[in-house]
Amino acid sequence: MKSIEILTQEAIALLKALIETPSFSSEEDQTALLIENWFKQNNIPFERENNNIWAFNKHFDKPKPTLLLNSHHDTVKPNQGYTNDPFEAILKDGKLFGLGSNDAGGCLVSLLATFVHFYSNENLPYNIVMVASAEEERFLPWEWSCSSPHPRIQFWQNCVGRRCPAGVKNNFVTACVSMKYSTIS
Repeated sequence: MKSIEILTQEAIALLKALIETPSFSSEEDQTALLIENWFKQNNIPFERENNNIWAFNKHFDKPKPTLLLNSHHDTVKPNQGYTNDPFEAILKDGKLFGLGSNDAGGCLVSLLATFVHFYSNENLPYNIVMVASAEEERFLPWEWSCSSPHPRIQFWQNCVGRRCPAGVKNNFVTACVSMKYSTIS
């Protein structure tokens, strides 16, 4: 298992790559490839529909409740007020700046690192599903188009706390909390 320090550095590197890769809503194919590579580098099987990518923990057990970690990887177009290059990841005073760094790249990479940390754990009292969703800034059509081959989701963790993924319309508890490794250990 990777240490939290290594996962943190890898998550920051991924966030920098996401910032430097344009991903306007409906145009997230290149950031989807970056996320696919994250899963591949961590030897985690994943599924993809359009630019939505998801993975299940290694010891997924259908009868257990399921915790969904969800954040999006699309962005809005930069506004005229940007003082820096929005596609340059700039580290200044311990903060990382760039388009999508806060909404919602930081959440996304934190959730991805959390998922990797718990992925192989055999004794979790719940399942974990990680979703990197696309087109959130527009209308998230995946929410309406999936025929829900996915397990029933009983808990929903979404950094932006806005939408319910496909097939989960009436069976979820919305929680918007700062995710830390210790919160679900």
